[in-house]
Amino acid sequence: ITEKRNIIGKTCIYLTKKDVACLQEMGMLFACMKDNEFVEKYCHKEIQQFQNCFKYYMDRKFKAKKTVNQGVVQPGNNLNYKQLNKYMRRFPNPVRIQS
Repeated sequence: ITEKRNIIGKTCIYLTKKDVACLQEMGMLFACMKDNEFVEKYCHKEIQQFQNCFKYYMDRKFKAKKTVNQGVVQPGNNLNYKQLNKYMRRFPNPVRIQS
């Protein structure tokens, strides 16, 4: 008897759902825009900070997606279903022989 153990995931989450990109920078940008009647030229610093933050976020997201697609199992408790399946294949359950 062979038991197939697989974890099936509907969606693959590269970063947690709770991870919100650049919320603080976005808030500062909107506050500046509101104070300056939505004229962008007065909020250059805030726009630049938001763009830098978002670029960093997207780079992190791309690296996480690349790691997942390679199937690399990283230590920790935040494994996705593909990584968990790969890990479980490395340590299969012993097969019982019935007599």
